[in-house]
Amino acid sequence: MIVDAETAKDFVMSYRRRHPRVVEFWGQAETAIQLLDGRVRDYPWGPMVIDDGKIILPNGARLDYTGLVREEGKWRMHNRAGQLMRNQFGAPALWRTDD
Repeated sequence: MIVDAETAKDFVMSYRRRHPRVVEFWGQAETAIQLLDGRVRDYPWGPMVIDDGKIILPNGARLDYTGLVREEGKWRMHNRAGQLMRNQFGAPALWRTDD
């Protein structure tokens, strides 16, 4: 489905109004990203823990975000070899947090 920019904006704003808890969680996630980047140690985040660039899940599994960097105003992820990670379309994997 192709929609114009105004229709897309209306849809986004409608979603955000109907799901305020999701929008609130986005703010918490931005804080978590900053904590990951800062390599904060042993910081509880809901049922998880942020520790030295990793998120530790309740079952003990670790999500490794040590390759996370802020470049040109966007969060990007580098692999262990230092290469920029890309999505399935070949574009740099990034998180926009300026919306």
